[in-house]
Amino acid sequence: MTLKTTAAALSIAGTMMLASPAMAQDATDYDGSAQALVLVPLQLTKIADLDFGTVIRGTTDGTVVISAFGSARAAGGGVTLHPGDEGNRAEFATAATPGQQVDFTLTYPVGGVLSDGNGNDVTLQALFLDGPSSRTADPVLGVIFVNVGGIVEVPANQVDGEYTGTFTLTAEYN
Repeated sequence: MTLKTTAAALSIAGTMMLASPAMAQDATDYDGSAQALVLVPLQLTKIADLDFGTVIRGTTDGTVVISAFGSARAAGGGVTLHPGDEGNRAEFATAATPGQQVDFTLTYPVGGVLSDGNGNDVTLQALFLDGPSSRTADPVLGVIFVNVGGIVEVPANQVDGEYTGTFTLTAEYN
């Protein structure tokens, strides 16, 4: 009998060991980090408007191109450039947080045209920047200079007048 009692006692003891709750383990802490990047508000300042200068219309369609890089304007087709008014590219300066990436977007005038205010229009075929649309602010001064050029179409026998329109240059942090 002693043998049976010992076996039963060992069996009960083994069952109790398996059913007993596990010992609590030590808690482990993990440190996370938090950060915030505070940027100065972007400030975009116009230095000069885009000006295609004075042109003389022709009997065939023509175009006038102002380079965003500052080179001389050019004409094609039936347009003659008037030497007394050379025109110029648009120039902007942006104040930003030094070293930060800024994206620039051009928005065309309503309808993509320049108008004389009397119902006559010329088509603005293109607007373009003097480099990539995404740029990094100077690491010390935080300045970015952006220039805009374009192409305007002057139809044959276009009504004379001063044609204007408004485009928008938008600057946003990337």
